[in-house]
Amino acid sequence: MSILPDINSDLNAPGTFLGKGLAWPFQEDPNTGDLKRASDEDSIEACMLYLLETEYGEIPLAEDQGTRLRQLLFQNDLIGIEELVTDSVETAIREKERRVQLISTSFEAVRDPINPNRLGVTGRFVYRVKATGQVAELVAPFNLELGT
Repeated sequence: MSILPDINSDLNAPGTFLGKGLAWPFQEDPNTGDLKRASDEDSIEACMLYLLETEYGEIPLAEDQGTRLRQLLFQNDLIGIEELVTDSVETAIREKERRVQLISTSFEAVRDPINPNRLGVTGRFVYRVKATGQVAELVAPFNLELGT
């Protein structure tokens, strides 16, 4: 069972060349009242965000989805952490979002000047959509409260 966008459903239907699934984060479609859907490039971005925001093992019946991103970023010893975070994210995207090829992954951490216990981490992911060759970038911010 998976809540990742289903790239095998309705691939021949108009407007779903790259697959379709639920939008992430979950939200209501104001036109229908149902959960909002995503297709094509939006589906890819939704899947990547889902993987990044889900802790590995967090989802029952889908324990193999997600990354160790939050677990790693909360470690006290941050020596070598960028390599571990990058490996976790790249492995998750390579194994679970097969519609893309990662070109580069980078992270930048900035401490909040007002609240020193708050750390902002921004992940930048440049990827190529395999089916079209299109290159895109996903920027994903994470805010962490340290020492709480």
